[in-house]
Amino acid sequence: LVVSGINSGSNLGWDVMVSGTVGGAVQGFVRGFPTIAISVGSVRDPKFEGAAQLLRLIAQRFAENTPTSSLFLNINVPSLPLNQISGVQVTTLGGRSYGESVREEGVEPNKRYTIARDRAISGDAQEGTDIWASKNNRISITPLHIGLGHSEQVPEIERLLSGLPDQLLSSRD
Repeated sequence: LVVSGINSGSNLGWDVMVSGTVGGAVQGFVRGFPTIAISVGSVRDPKFEGAAQLLRLIAQRFAENTPTSSLFLNINVPSLPLNQISGVQVTTLGGRSYGESVREEGVEPNKRYTIARDRAISGDAQEGTDIWASKNNRISITPLHIGLGHSEQVPEIERLLSGLPDQLLSSRD
């Protein structure tokens, strides 16, 4: 069992794509190990006890019943005492959980940008997603897979770029 975390701050929805915690878990998964990325839902004053207890239980379960295939789980635990967590739910990835503020600093040639995930996205999260579970003080367990290719779009992209490779190669003179 490979565990990446326990991370302070949640990794929900599409934000898993840029998560170092999930990225660390990918390394175990691609090597064929059951893998867990685990986070608690707070950067300030995180409560790790619930996540640690859950990890112990999962490790015991895996030791007793080895998974038949490589599992890749992303787990988010509310940063609350266990008696305030309202349940455990197997979920799907939601969309965006936070918006960003981009701040420009400095002048050319030393200009840089700071991106902060500091704006919660308003609106209702779809029930059954990791974002919904988090907003409802539930532990979210989301099965992940590595499949970023989008094979359904191959014909459309081939049509859109038709002739472009020939055009590029003929301009090498």
